[in-house]
Amino acid sequence: MLNLQLARKYSKAMFELAQEENKLIPYGDELASVKKDLASAPQLKGYLANPQIQRQDKKELLGRLFEGELSKTVLNFLYILVDKRRIELFDAIEEIYRSLSNEARGIVVADVTSAQQLTSSQQEKIQKKLASVTGKEVTLRT
Repeated sequence: MLNLQLARKYSKAMFELAQEENKLIPYGDELASVKKDLASAPQLKGYLANPQIQRQDKKELLGRLFEGELSKTVLNFLYILVDKRRIELFDAIEEIYRSLSNEARGIVVADVTSAQQLTSSQQEKIQKKLASVTGKEVTLRT
């Protein structure tokens, strides 16, 4: 419960900063990219979450890994998470950020479950129908 509250606070701070800078989508894409990279390298995630490793060493590694790939703002955000020992909350932070961003842009995410794999034309039909019913932009998650 406490971790979810902390994740919300960090997400909201990043979201508000992105809104101020008019970079909701770019920052969201960068956060999603980091989430994907961390998921593909569990040993990296473990290294970053290890309290016995110096924070400066973790930040240097992040800098080497993501320099040039991430904006200075997002990279500094990761540094703050390391400094505050909140990097283990990153997945939740990214998900909450994405939700806030979608809401601000009027996008609704619809979960679609089917017995068989949907074709792209079927997905498009469902997406258009839901958009007409809700009056909002709809993104499908199958």
